[in-house]
Amino acid sequence: MTRFNKLLIGLFAVQILLAVGIYIGSQPLSVESMQRVLLDGNSDQVNQITIEGADGKQVQLTKADKQWQLTNYHQLSADQNKIEQALANLSNTKSGWPVATTSSSQARFEVSDEKYQTRITLADGDKEQQLYLGTSPGFKQVHLRKAGEDNIYTVKLNSYDFPVEANEWLDRTLVQPEGDITSLEGPGFSISKQGSEWQLPDGKGTLVKEELNKLVNALKSLSVLAAVEKVAGEPEYSLSVKSAKKSINYHFFSQEDNHYLSHDGYSQAFKISKSDYEKITGQTPEKLVRIEAVESDQLTAGKKNEPQPKDNS
Repeated sequence: MTRFNKLLIGLFAVQILLAVGIYIGSQPLSVESMQRVLLDGNSDQVNQITIEGADGKQVQLTKADKQWQLTNYHQLSADQNKIEQALANLSNTKSGWPVATTSSSQARFEVSDEKYQTRITLADGDKEQQLYLGTSPGFKQVHLRKAGEDNIYTVKLNSYDFPVEANEWLDRTLVQPEGDITSLEGPGFSISKQGSEWQLPDGKGTLVKEELNKLVNALKSLSVLAAVEKVAGEPEYSLSVKSAKKSINYHFFSQEDNHYLSHDGYSQAFKISKSDYEKITGQTPEKLVRIEAVESDQLTAGKKNEPQPKDNS
């Protein structure tokens, strides 16, 4: 093979390599190759979340001793599962291909620093990252931008999973009795549990177990809707509940169409549903205890058997 032929073969090989390179470079990158996770770092390390709305409302959640609390809502316990699920959604969601890459597009998608629908700030000690949620292009989709970047993405998230109302993050179960209920004392009745059986202290009457179970189950599933500062007036129904862990005094209030309870473990009162209110306050001694009356015909029979006075006239 001559030197000239070798040179031709070498040039041909270079042309092939260039052609392959140009072809590969001309192909659009797949969505999978552009996917990025939304959160930097481990979501388990996040110890503070601030969620702000366009109207200026905000809620702040703080993690202390592995428990989430509502920092700006009476320091009440937050819904641990809801927060963990929200963080998991952010951690598992990937960005995909950007729908816009210029800063001028941010206001249109409502993800700019000045115009946004929801801003989420996640803090881990001194580290902080922000996400902007904007308009929704479809079902279970929202436009998102990470602070400090121009790229805007369509991601599979629900903006309503990050509400700015504090009571939406409230632990609904925080007034429920802790552990097995062992004693109930209400208006006109006192019932306690001996072993696995419920008993009346004086032994008079028979417990209506169906009604008693309704009361116990209503307390176990008692759910709060929101916290309020205080409720004026006197309670309409009070109930002392002793459980395996502690005793609780509940006081129930009804004002027009609203229903509340106070709990001696909290300085705040709580709004509850009408259904929960009626399930508990509707349990009266007449429903819970059946008093066995002496049969009237037995009394009559006893009187007939008594010796009758003789008529001496």
